Amino acid sequence: MRTPDRPIDEEERLAALRALHILDTPSEERFDRLTRLAQYILQTPIVLITLVDVDRQWFKSRQGLAVTETPRNISFCAHAIHSSAIFCVPDAWADPRFADNPLVTQPPNIRFYAGAPLTLASGQRVGTLCAIDSQPRHLSQEQVAALQDLAHCVVTELQTAEVIPLTQRLWEREAYLHTLLTTLVHGIVTIDDQGIIQSINPATERLFGYTESELRGQTIHRLMPELDQTAPDGDLHLCLAGDGANRIGSGREGVGQRKDGSRFPLELAVGESRVGGVRQLVGIITDCTARKAAEARIVQQNSALQELNRLKNNFLGMAAHDLRNPLAALQGMSELLLEVSLPDTVKQEFFASIRRLSQQMLTMVNDLLDVATIESGHFVLNRSPGRLDQLVQERVRLARFTAQAKAIILEPVAEEVIWAAFDAERLAQVVDNLLSNAIKFSPAGRRVWVEWVAEAGQVGFAVVDQGPGIPEEERERLFGPFQRLSNRPTGGERSTGLGLAITHKIVAAHGGTIRVESTPGAGSRFVVLLSRV
Repeated sequence: MRTPDRPIDEEERLAALRALHILDTPSEERFDRLTRLAQYILQTPIVLITLVDVDRQWFKSRQGLAVTETPRNISFCAHAIHSSAIFCVPDAWADPRFADNPLVTQPPNIRFYAGAPLTLASGQRVGTLCAIDSQPRHLSQEQVAALQDLAHCVVTELQTAEVIPLTQRLWEREAYLHTLLTTLVHGIVTIDDQGIIQSINPATERLFGYTESELRGQTIHRLMPELDQTAPDGDLHLCLAGDGANRIGSGREGVGQRKDGSRFPLELAVGESRVGGVRQLVGIITDCTARKAAEARIVQQNSALQELNRLKNNFLGMAAHDLRNPLAALQGMSELLLEVSLPDTVKQEFFASIRRLSQQMLTMVNDLLDVATIESGHFVLNRSPGRLDQLVQERVRLARFTAQAKAIILEPVAEEVIWAAFDAERLAQVVDNLLSNAIKFSPAGRRVWVEWVAEAGQVGFAVVDQGPGIPEEERERLFGPFQRLSNRPTGGERSTGLGLAITHKIVAAHGGTIRVESTPGAGSRFVVLLSRV
């Protein structure tokens, strides 16, 4: 027996066989009908579609044979794949290559074999369509031609089997790209060499308000009126003229115009493609509205930060001045008390001034520390249910001495039981700040009083004065830090400009609100609202 040689292109042949993805697959009618037809035409008991693998021959379709594979080293088909012509053995007993072959001396007792190689379009022969008989015989010319034709049909089916998964992958790829284009937030527009719109994706329809049918055949100018496509040095003109998409490819900002005439900022990037040899430009459009708004907010925030820094620097200058004056006065009075013998009445006046100036400086320093604590994020409240009415009444009683010193009429608070959740120490600071301001900015002889307020499930109080009021243009910055309102007489008292900012932060930390109602020349009303218990 002669063992079949391996073809010189064995590696390529096996790779082509593997690429068919057909080895060890179930039987298929499209192959079986070809072997049945060959069995009828050739009048042989056995017809096989054989694929020659590394060490075996495997039968994709078989008529008249039960086994699915046999060893390659004893196969007839392994000889047949060496030539493109039909390999025919009329009588295996008389052929020294096969006389002692186990397939000849044992079942299926091959005496006659004819195999037509299955040659793929790439040139590799991966197997045969073969006819087998246990009796010696010859094929007629018509049968040889029919075997050859049927072998071509088998090859067609084999390559169709290869194409099916490729086609499936192409469909899946197309479905993926369709989904991508449909769900993409960026607009995509294709235009031809003349700048005429060929297609758009759904995002473009959403961006501009046009349907694809409304835009197809229109120039890109319909969407971007300011994009110059006619000027010789215009970006789009250069792209259309063949200078490539690098002119705009990296992204160019512009203005888009919707169907309703409204405009919005956009960024346009253009790439070049060729479909079937036809050149197209593909524009990717990004709506920059949100980004521009964010940039504007950043600019505004930077401007606000610069303004805050300016106010802070101004404040620090004023605070230094306000602290330096009482410190200088304290130093002068201290030196006189130490070095000069003064009458007791003068000493008493000095001691009273020292106390007043020290209290003024302590208030300023406490305000600065409060602001530093709040801004550092270490501001913590200890809230608990309590009688809001009792806290406010106590602070009003303590403020009477200040009011009397300025000849301000501080009216008693109406008796009422009001419960709320608050930090007693911090809320007392709020009440003190509001009462102090009302007294400070009210002319002598005017009234200051507290009202109880209930709104939308909240409770609180309002501090009302008959002072000069607050102009509308100054109310917006009233609760900002480092603010000192203009044209508000204080009777010579100094102010850090931090009191209302601290008050606002404390109320906000309680989850409450504070607002001001004021009429220039008719006084102000500061309303504080907290959550009920």
